[in-house]
Amino acid sequence: LLAAGIILTIFLAQAESKRKKLPQDTAVDLCLIGIPLGVVFARLGYVFLNFKYYSANPLNILQFWDGGLSVYGAIIGVLLGIAIYSLAKKLRFFALTDLLLPGLLVTQAFALWGNFFEQTGYGAEITNPSLQWFPFAVLIENPDTICAAVFFYEFVWCALVFAALWFFVRKHARRDGAVTLWYLLLYPIGHI
Repeated sequence: LLAAGIILTIFLAQAESKRKKLPQDTAVDLCLIGIPLGVVFARLGYVFLNFKYYSANPLNILQFWDGGLSVYGAIIGVLLGIAIYSLAKKLRFFALTDLLLPGLLVTQAFALWGNFFEQTGYGAEITNPSLQWFPFAVLIENPDTICAAVFFYEFVWCALVFAALWFFVRKHARRDGAVTLWYLLLYPIGHI
């Protein structure tokens, strides 16, 4: 799901780079830099958040395939990649962030469905039988409880913010950074 989101992000960024009249390979180059840095920083962010465990088991830091990536770490890594690319190519940083952030929301939305399959990203137990239905609640197989479908709420929020950024904000933005600013204002609201 994460890979599908990244591929869609590349396509969206390529379309936007044409609209912004940026060099032809800008979107692909940004992804070639941003994706590896995003993965590394996503892992580092997760390790930092679980430092007690990883300080006792330092070799497990390298086992990122067993799960444990932080969305905030990934965003920091991608932003670092954008900054490096911006400096190297002498392109405006916020023109580049505006290029990628709508697609990042798509990637985040797809990745949230991974929480459903992994049985993570759920909320409090729902004991009221009249509320035990999807999308309000979801069955968590271990320990066999019905919990709030928090991953789904955030998925819907990411989809709505993407729609606002892609279909309205980017088309009416007068300056570089408008899409970035709206992303920074809206995404955290849904995450909280």
